[in-house]
Amino acid sequence: MEITIKKRRPILFSGLVILLVSIAAYLLGWSPLFTVKSFEVRGSMAQTEILNKLSNDAIKPTIGSKIARVETRAIQGSLEQLDWIDSVNVARRWLDRSIIISISEKIAVARTTGDQDFAINFDDSGDIFKPTSATQLAAQDRLPLVILQDPSKSNLKSAALLINQIPPEMSELITNLVSLTVTDTGLVQMNTRFNGASVQIDWGLIQQIEQKCRVLNALLELPENKGVKMVNLSRPDLPIVS
Repeated sequence: MEITIKKRRPILFSGLVILLVSIAAYLLGWSPLFTVKSFEVRGSMAQTEILNKLSNDAIKPTIGSKIARVETRAIQGSLEQLDWIDSVNVARRWLDRSIIISISEKIAVARTTGDQDFAINFDDSGDIFKPTSATQLAAQDRLPLVILQDPSKSNLKSAALLINQIPPEMSELITNLVSLTVTDTGLVQMNTRFNGASVQIDWGLIQQIEQKCRVLNALLELPENKGVKMVNLSRPDLPIVS
């Protein structure tokens, strides 16, 4: 008799587990207790573009739908296809029965010219995108225009790195930027205005930027360099001025 009871215990336990799993599956997948009560997009004002994208892909969450059936990975993948979005996080909140989509927009470092001579933005990773949200559009007039012989991602990244490393006290170099060229070998040439005069700066490779800026500032402050037209900083310890 005792042996029979011991044999039944694992069977009863397995049956109980199966029953609980079945109940949980029903509650999550079929019961009206866990339906979407609210749906919210955070981090971006471009709500229309986001919702249209989800509607076109037939994965937009709807009020009253089963929360367990909301395709969070599909939503994330869909929105990450929009080039102006940097990252997406989709969360189910079971207690308040809500779906929260958190958006992080790309932040432009500068503008460049596309294949058809229209302006496009690029971020500090060298990724290009079309400004879409109100925040991105409002920043357009403050972005420097970068003209590249080859607008590849590596060249855009090099340009972004230089722009980000220019110290605040020399921000005039970026504000008055006329053109920024990056060669196939990574050499950077800038045409800009500083202290009211046009100047060409050959930075060399994107290295030792802080040191090069200090050398440039010291050179341009010298009275004998008042009419300087070109500064070569490829070797900051041996700069060339002409």
